[in-house]
Amino acid sequence: MHKKTKTEVRKFYYDFTKKYFITSKPLLILFITDMVLFTAVCISFFTKLGLPNMNETIETTLNYLIIVSSFYILLKFTVTNFMYDSMYFKKICIYEENIKLKTMEIKTNRVINYLPFQFVILMITLNIIIVVILNFEVELIFNDSETPIVKVLVTTLSTLLLIPSFTASLNKISTIKSGVNNNYKLLVRDQFYANKDFIKNHEVVNDYEFIEFKDLSIASKKGLFLLANVKDAKCQKTLLKHNLMVLDTYQEIWSKYSDFLEYINQEHTKGRDRRLAFLIQRVFDSVFIDMLDI
Repeated sequence: MHKKTKTEVRKFYYDFTKKYFITSKPLLILFITDMVLFTAVCISFFTKLGLPNMNETIETTLNYLIIVSSFYILLKFTVTNFMYDSMYFKKICIYEENIKLKTMEIKTNRVINYLPFQFVILMITLNIIIVVILNFEVELIFNDSETPIVKVLVTTLSTLLLIPSFTASLNKISTIKSGVNNNYKLLVRDQFYANKDFIKNHEVVNDYEFIEFKDLSIASKKGLFLLANVKDAKCQKTLLKHNLMVLDTYQEIWSKYSDFLEYINQEHTKGRDRRLAFLIQRVFDSVFIDMLDI
């Protein structure tokens, strides 16, 4: 690999991985909506604190709006944490293609969830702030209330929502920070220097039900390719062309990753370079862990 400075090399590979990122518009809109709502809650809260002589009716209305909005944000955070592996609006898209077979059009793609460490930390921080604001407002409104049950109920519910959600987030952080699959790491990634052509040396099994890699005695996951066992010669040619495109794409990514691993094993990365290198490795590792049945 030709000589480049650390910054240039990091940028080169970072740009390469960015090539395979797509943005989920629904998740992006949801994220922006949540951020706008969170900002509105914070502005309302601090405005109210900064204007102690505010009109009583306006202040009461703001109090209830802050409580309702805060509770919604907290509830949403808890539900999405349990129902979805990742609510991050960027995904890794290895390939996406529309294939025409006679009168049919088949849309095929390979999309992998991606969850950055920073995104999880941001969500945890926002929700801790929301719980503090929520409890403050509940204490303020219902402290002298004749029905203290409301105060107890809201406080208890907010705690019950935060704890399991916080636990789920910590588990996700642990997964992100932990090492990748041991078999993949020890057999494929750590021995990249001997596996540079392992994708090229493959054997197709059952008309692309999956493929076996001869050099490593491992196979791809099923469903990665389109089955080519059709009678129509034109359709079969189209399917084979698609499967070769998929293989070429993975080979290109692996070739770039091998060069990258070779570079970081020769150079001593520190500080920002090391953090960026870790980020790049996580993206590449996600691709091949999703690809290999290992």
